[in-house]
Amino acid sequence: MKKALPIAIALAGGVGAASVANAIYVNGAGTGEYLIYPYYTVNDGNDTLVSVTNTTGEAKAVKVRFLEAFDSAEVLDFNLYLSPYDVWTAAVQIDGTGAKVVTGDTSCTAPAIPAAGQPFNPALTANDSVSGNDRVRTGYVEIVEMGVLTNAADIAAVTHVNGTPPGCATIQQAFVSGKWAGGGVNTDVAPPTGGLYGGGLIVNVNGGTNISYDATALNEYSEVPLHTDPGLANPDLANTNPPLSLQQIDRSEVGDQFHEFFYSAPANGILAASAALQKTLLSNDYVTEAGINASTDWVITFPTKRPHTRPGGAIDPFQVSWDPTVSRACEPVGLRMWDREELEPAGGLNFSPSFAQDLTLCWEANIVGFNGTSVFDSDPSRVNVNGPGENGWARFDFVSWTQGGGVASPYTPGLFVELDRTIAGDDAFGLSGTGAHQIWGLPAIGFAAVEFANGDVGGLLSNYAGDNNHKTETIVTAAGNNVPARVMTSGSGNPDL
Repeated sequence: MKKALPIAIALAGGVGAASVANAIYVNGAGTGEYLIYPYYTVNDGNDTLVSVTNTTGEAKAVKVRFLEAFDSAEVLDFNLYLSPYDVWTAAVQIDGTGAKVVTGDTSCTAPAIPAAGQPFNPALTANDSVSGNDRVRTGYVEIVEMGVLTNAADIAAVTHVNGTPPGCATIQQAFVSGKWAGGGVNTDVAPPTGGLYGGGLIVNVNGGTNISYDATALNEYSEVPLHTDPGLANPDLANTNPPLSLQQIDRSEVGDQFHEFFYSAPANGILAASAALQKTLLSNDYVTEAGINASTDWVITFPTKRPHTRPGGAIDPFQVSWDPTVSRACEPVGLRMWDREELEPAGGLNFSPSFAQDLTLCWEANIVGFNGTSVFDSDPSRVNVNGPGENGWARFDFVSWTQGGGVASPYTPGLFVELDRTIAGDDAFGLSGTGAHQIWGLPAIGFAAVEFANGDVGGLLSNYAGDNNHKTETIVTAAGNNVPARVMTSGSGNPDL
């Protein structure tokens, strides 16, 4: 009987638009209500360009939030109002010893962004050992749809006329003495409907390189409007409403049938969001060939780590609490590497820095460098690994599965959720009905950045860079099963599966 066997499910990260219930999921098609941009940096001469596009005919109220890399402390947020079919762009640039956001875009924001740019504020890092502007120069970005504007005057105010919205001052004043002041912030705002997509571009003008990536798009984030005052941290993933996540089984596992499973996380919305982002294995290539001056860095970002690691100690799926005395919460992970001829390192890998016995990822937005090379040279949230050759591939294991199956102690991070229901096909995996289940791994997104530095060739600067999406697998078992089979899936289209 299949129901008596350990259950392994390879989850595709995107599901079709015809979802039958409001439950948060990663949309492999790339559009959604909640966009996560896994990395920004202003170090080493880099600027990071961010864009968001409204593909709908609706005017949308959006929260733009910048979070630093160590602990997802917020360093800036503001409200953005997108007119129908609008695009908003901005750049994150160095600002003295810190960073700032600069934009020439005319779309309405509240408050207005100064022409010289708005500096990032490191105040939330003040009680940590690493604080101040050292914490704001790298991080990641969230752009969240709060709702759809329904009042004709508001829509007209934010809609471009000859390239400029006529009523940005009116929108801003509404929070001071108008209808959105004094608790009426959701007046004339309907629930989010999605249709946003975004991307980042890390540009180094002096180095002659640029690295582009797509934002991870979460859909069905909220069935209620979540319009908030500018400067408030909300809404964030803790506001996921209802607290349900949706995953879809890879159709290759069940012939031509699609199986969609809903998981409930009644404690709070952050658990539902984590379930949607959960990964067991994460794989990608590395290129460090000296003859072509190649370098590789991987970005691995945990967008829900902060609420799982503070305050009051770590909760599943994370195992280690944030320690402000060292500004770290070092999560142990497994790693295997192969060169292009399947050779693994002899005698184990050499890891640095040396603050942990095993390989650990200590921050929210981590940089992993390979064989002593570096694309993002001075990022403080980096760890270096040495592989068996100049080129190959690697696999991070967020559960540390052994080759023979099972869980290698002490690493058993997973997220326990209640199976709400299965909605498509018969239950070939024995997961129908309700009950406790475990989604193994950690909620992670990101990409691999590769750079080739050829310098001056024939009088021309001949440096190149690009990125590759991570490929992932997610394993789910009924509670108590620790020996699942493994099924591998490949990524396509965006940093998430």
